[in-house]
Amino acid sequence: MFRDELHKNISQAVENLADGLGVPDFSLEAPENAEHGDYATNMALLLAKPLERNPTAFVLP
Repeated sequence: MFRDELHKNISQAVENLADGLGVPDFSLEAPENAEHGDYATNMALLLAKPLERNPTAFVLP
């Protein structure tokens, strides 16, 4: 299923980019409002504190 593959790809990307941090248990859901995109995740919120960043730092313009 596409969602499972996307979850795996996000996990691998975080593992590669945040070496040694580990991959937190994150959610990947379809938003209720389609205008908010195809999928949403809480990864930015989970990584912000251990990486000492504001969650908005993970958002692409």
